[in-house]
Amino acid sequence: MSPELAPVLRGMPAAASRTARLDRDLLALADGVADAGQRARLAELVQLLATPDAARRCTHGSTRRTTQRPTTRGSPSSPPN
Repeated sequence: MSPELAPVLRGMPAAASRTARLDRDLLALADGVADAGQRARLAELVQLLATPDAARRCTHGSTRRTTQRPTTRGSPSSPPN
């Protein structure tokens, strides 16, 4: 684990779910194969996304996209011709 990413992961809550553990493992893998510049950028992005506001925005956007009904012709939500 690089010095750039280690403090970021230490500041995050413990991986309580299987998905959270997988995310941490993938971050560690990406960190291990990245060059110095990429590691710094990865740590910066993870730190940014780990903030409560960023998590809320990501969740809201994902929820909105998955709950939108399709409006293509022939879908249940399109008006009849």
